[in-house]
Amino acid sequence: MALLRGMATSTARKRSPPAGRDDWLRTREDMHRLRVHACASLDAAAVEGEWLHVLLLEGHFRLAADQMRSAAPSTTQSAVAERVVLSACREFVNSASHADDEALGRAEECAAVLRVPSAAVSAEMRLVE
Repeated sequence: MALLRGMATSTARKRSPPAGRDDWLRTREDMHRLRVHACASLDAAAVEGEWLHVLLLEGHFRLAADQMRSAAPSTTQSAVAERVVLSACREFVNSASHADDEALGRAEECAAVLRVPSAAVSAEMRLVE
């Protein structure tokens, strides 16, 4: 998992030019390819979760939402997406140093990625308000 997270983090660190949509999608494909060839026992949803988590923390909410909406939803994918979005929202909230911190706005944008926010995500957003 650390290697997969490192792949996504490497894309996030790309600065000149900054990582765009194609870079992120290529990284996702590479992560799945690595899983197939070197970590076959690892669930594909775990790979997707690692990629999505870094993507959200980097503020690529539209790409995350597009990818989650384009995939045929399954119970596993929905559960992974909810867990990852909730984790990223909490990281934004916990990093806020005051009530007007932009991290709180990012938490709201992050929560909006879900088609229908779960009770846990809704509760987290009530704390932000």
